[in-house]
Amino acid sequence: MTARAYPALDLSWPERPNDDRLDQLAAELDEFHPSALEDHSAGFRAYFATIDDRDRAADAIAGAHPEITTASQLISDDSWAERSQAALTPVRVGRIVVRPPWAPPPGTDDAAATITIQPSMGFGTGHHQSTRLCLRCLQMAPLSGRTVVDIGTGSGVLAIAASLLGAARVVAVDVDPDALTSARENLDLNQVSNVELRLLDVSAQTPAPVADGADVITANLSGALLERLAPLASRWLHAGGTLIASGFQLQEEETVTAALRRAGLVVVARLVEDDWLVVTASPTRSTAR
Repeated sequence: MTARAYPALDLSWPERPNDDRLDQLAAELDEFHPSALEDHSAGFRAYFATIDDRDRAADAIAGAHPEITTASQLISDDSWAERSQAALTPVRVGRIVVRPPWAPPPGTDDAAATITIQPSMGFGTGHHQSTRLCLRCLQMAPLSGRTVVDIGTGSGVLAIAASLLGAARVVAVDVDPDALTSARENLDLNQVSNVELRLLDVSAQTPAPVADGADVITANLSGALLERLAPLASRWLHAGGTLIASGFQLQEEETVTAALRRAGLVVVARLVEDDWLVVTASPTRSTAR
């Protein structure tokens, strides 16, 4: 398969910014749909799905922050994966271990599942806080024999986890065809056969991914996308079902949870790692869909 070249934007300051400054810029970039962020010595590099997203982000940053130097790039996915080999090691979340293909599998212990993910700059490897938070919640959800919908599946790590934790059926959707290619590779690596991949833009008010409803929905997206998704998730969930929503930070919590409440979802739990959150929510009405 020919390696994809990702549009990227380097952001640099005269001196290395502190973590709060980096988090602020990452939040500002969120509306331009960055697919990954990578630190460097003077700032960070943001990767985007399209050149247009990158260029709009560059214009916005240059207009709001003239002290920041921006440089547009095209970066090979293969080059990123090669560089990542030194940095990416297995990560353990509860009883799940997520590892890159070159790392040896863990020894025999109490791990419920070992998931192998081929790194790609565009899609999650399990190392981000929001992915780890979702993996923790999946281990607390009743999955055995249930139907799970994973929205914005990316690498497929959450869909694979749901399958290995006992879900009977998993439907994983994404708006990006490259994400589904990445997810398919990872399904094959993990020999998972009960995950169905679909190209679907849920923001376009499309039919439900599962006609008869879902027991669990995972949505590791962004605060803005979760706000738009909330009414759909509420309709798609069975009564008593669970939404696992992450990809947003503490400063977005009030607006995201307010959108969930307006959609008829009640937040029943929250977990925090650094400044990132996951919430679990369920429909308040007796029937859902």
